[in-house]
Amino acid sequence: MIDRRLLLPSAALRSAALLAALAAPASADTLIGQVTNAAGLGVAGVTLSFSNGANPLNPISGANGYFAVVVPAGTYDIAFLPPSGAGLAPRQLLDVAVLGTSNAGVIALQTGHLLQGHVVDALGAPVPNVDTQTIDTATGTTLFTPSDNSNLLGDFSVVVPAGTYEVQLRPGRATLLVPRAIDGVVVSGATNLGTQTLESGVLVTGMVLDGRTSLPIAGVDLDVESATTGETVLTPNDDTDVFGIYTLVLPNGLFHLSYDPPLAAPLLGLERFNVSIAPGAVLGTTTLRAGLVLTGLVTGPGGVPVAGADIDVEHAPGGQPVYTPHDDTDATGRFSVVVPAGSYRVTIGPSFASGLVGVRSGVISLATNTTLPATTLLPGVALTGTILGWNAAPESLIDVDVVDPQSGEEFVTERDDTDALGRYRVIVPAGTWDLRFTPRKLSLSRVLVERGVAIAGPTTLDRQLQLVPMLAYLDTFGVPTVPQGGPLPLVLAFMNPTLVPQTTAASIAFVAPDGTETLLLQPTVFTLPPGAGGAAFLLLACPAIPPALLGRQARFELRFDDSVMGEEQDHDSTRFVIQ
Repeated sequence: MIDRRLLLPSAALRSAALLAALAAPASADTLIGQVTNAAGLGVAGVTLSFSNGANPLNPISGANGYFAVVVPAGTYDIAFLPPSGAGLAPRQLLDVAVLGTSNAGVIALQTGHLLQGHVVDALGAPVPNVDTQTIDTATGTTLFTPSDNSNLLGDFSVVVPAGTYEVQLRPGRATLLVPRAIDGVVVSGATNLGTQTLESGVLVTGMVLDGRTSLPIAGVDLDVESATTGETVLTPNDDTDVFGIYTLVLPNGLFHLSYDPPLAAPLLGLERFNVSIAPGAVLGTTTLRAGLVLTGLVTGPGGVPVAGADIDVEHAPGGQPVYTPHDDTDATGRFSVVVPAGSYRVTIGPSFASGLVGVRSGVISLATNTTLPATTLLPGVALTGTILGWNAAPESLIDVDVVDPQSGEEFVTERDDTDALGRYRVIVPAGTWDLRFTPRKLSLSRVLVERGVAIAGPTTLDRQLQLVPMLAYLDTFGVPTVPQGGPLPLVLAFMNPTLVPQTTAASIAFVAPDGTETLLLQPTVFTLPPGAGGAAFLLLACPAIPPALLGRQARFELRFDDSVMGEEQDHDSTRFVIQ
């Protein structure tokens, strides 16, 4: 924050201010300070660029990095632009008040590295004027990178500090090119991203209305992910305008769309599944319904607010989560979500860094806006480790669950999947628990269950998973919607990936939104030779469900169990919505 008092730290700075004052009009004001590098050495030749159309005198730092810039009194965003080739990253200060002589203090510029690339379309033609955004993956902060658009040759370059970034390529909407995000860009020196190709897309529009008034809603945020891969599609500038209109450029395919209303509106967020995008696609009008506001306060020991805890609201029974955007606790530990009337359990998942144990409430029936009693989270212990797959390589996206063997209930363990290096970390209470490691879909690694694991303090548990005796695959391609009792097309496949014959008991179950199971295929025992498998296309009728459960997700499950011991060999499931 700028100190508005007259603080003159050195004779050099006082002299600079005096010279500027003598040269300035009587009504002008002066901003003084010093620009340094990370080592604290002054940097000359740094240009100061002011917002609000200011045309300052002496906008370049002089010897030892001191500056005294004359501008009209006001509040400015100020860019500090180092000389080309200086090896320093630019920096921006926001909302700097200049009145009289104001001291900006020492502005330290970090060591910078060149990050560059080349953008083309599907035909290999350069794409000019692509806006690049560089986002710090650790903090989510977008770096200040002036002049970061691609030039006429499709080339772009920025100077950034060392770090790991997501680089977003945002072409103009009129190009009908799909924006792209490049994840995990590690910068430790000059970095070239090479040629990046943007695929052609489809321009789609839609409108969002307020279900209470039937009027358009501004500020509804749209998010899009692939229905087949689950990957997020980059959609910059995707909020609805004052007319409730949104416009997106998307690739061809099936997508899930989510609609996040503004925080101030007591409206339910909405998910649309398996939306087909192709030339001529029309998204039409989407209406967001009114809901009930559920609020609460989360604290730790001593009443300290817990910020950044993830709040999930789960249907009871069934455990299926309600879609609740903007559901993390704020800096004061408070949360506010909008849900339909019904019966729920609320889970509170603090971050690993907090060292606190997540909790799950009892069943809460909501018929009106409700404020929950304050929840106090208790300290726990860290359970960490690395999980290797069947091939002894680290495996990502393994779900780690810690279960109370007495109640059978899972502890709330936020962000508990393994990362790209197979690492996991969760906070749990001290005690003796069961652990379950569940690999992702189509993994050749087998589910591992360890019972009676004693955790008295910080514990490291590394494991290697075994090869699945039988690989299961079941898919409906995204999350389709079917009518009550209607047939659902399924692709089913299985294989014995081992070197010995495998005997298995196969079954198919329908799991309703409330968790009720119906076996559609009773356990059927057969033996499969090494490397053998099969596949089938099925049309399965969905059992009827109570009207209160319509509009929620159900699933089919394909299970292979050891026909003698009853232990799970593998399973897979696929989701769908019954209307």
